[in-house]
Amino acid sequence: MPPEIHASWNALPGFLINIVFASLFLGVSAPGLKTIWKIAAPQLCFGQIMAWGQYVFAGILVFLVLGPLYHVNDGFAALLEIGFEGGHGTVAGLSQTFEDFHWTDGRELGFTVATIGMIVGVVLGMCLVNMAVRKKWVSNIRSFQDQSPEERRGIIRPEDQPPAGRQTVFADSIDSLALHVAVVGLAVTIGYLLK
Repeated sequence: MPPEIHASWNALPGFLINIVFASLFLGVSAPGLKTIWKIAAPQLCFGQIMAWGQYVFAGILVFLVLGPLYHVNDGFAALLEIGFEGGHGTVAGLSQTFEDFHWTDGRELGFTVATIGMIVGVVLGMCLVNMAVRKKWVSNIRSFQDQSPEERRGIIRPEDQPPAGRQTVFADSIDSLALHVAVVGLAVTIGYLLK
């Protein structure tokens, strides 16, 4: 493939992550602050502990060991959090930042750490889930043998299929998908203008 195609693909993740965040709360009414805090506080605290723990651990490791011994870039300390908690989209979004700090290797290292994080998360996560099921730490889990043949294949019988959505507008006026793409585009535009 010509290099121009790869160059255009490299710009996509940084743009597409904007669409993900712009559309998170569209069409959802915001609950009161008390309800938000009650639901979000545990996750917020856990997320901050994980993020700051990764930053602090990696920062100490880089500034006390890796920096003096191997002369690694100071940005190396951020790779752990960027790759594990952030993931590939975060690395792609920070590509320009790596270039601004004259550390282009940070992007490739970030993608490597994100890939390792994904593999470790899936493998270790499945091991932990299976252990939790065996030790009866979770409920509402049925074994493969207890599932119907349709469930095993992931197919819902036609008579049991739930509705997957509602049409919000008349198709004669405007296509529903086009309307929703326009709303997401408006949210991205407002975010861009605010930036």
